[in-house]
Amino acid sequence: MQASLDNNFGKVFPPAVVYGSYLIFALGIYSTLFNFFGLLFILLGAFGAFARNGMLLNPEKDSYKSYTWFLGLKLGSWQSMAGYSDLSILKSKQSTKAYSRAMIEAETSNEEFYDIYLLSKNHRKKLLIKRSTLYDQAKIEAELLAQALNRPLVPYQPQLSAATQARRARRR
Repeated sequence: MQASLDNNFGKVFPPAVVYGSYLIFALGIYSTLFNFFGLLFILLGAFGAFARNGMLLNPEKDSYKSYTWFLGLKLGSWQSMAGYSDLSILKSKQSTKAYSRAMIEAETSNEEFYDIYLLSKNHRKKLLIKRSTLYDQAKIEAELLAQALNRPLVPYQPQLSAATQARRARRR
């Protein structure tokens, strides 16, 4: 099995914006029947509804491309991975909430992810390279990516700065 070096993180915008973009897209289609101004609405709606974020890795050149996919194009620039020495799995939650006029909160979606990150030496800088909903799948992918990128898979342990250590010592 080979590690996936082109990873899709999902849609750029939250669900409410995506649904609104579908409406703008449909309005654009309808308005192009009368004039060409609707093409602008089609393009704007298509971007909001169909654009996706992702990460493309190139182990041979030790570089990555954080991109936004739209109309078959991966828009982004290549950058070096030289500042990232470790690989780690972190758990994250992503939720979407809606509020009524009375400020009553309703959670519309709640998802849990296991993210694979490239980490700097002190673990202060993180670069998301892969996202999975299952821990076992993330563990397998992380091991394959560690081999492909020649970086160790380590537990996340950020080092405390000298200022933080001094502040904690004063509290004791």
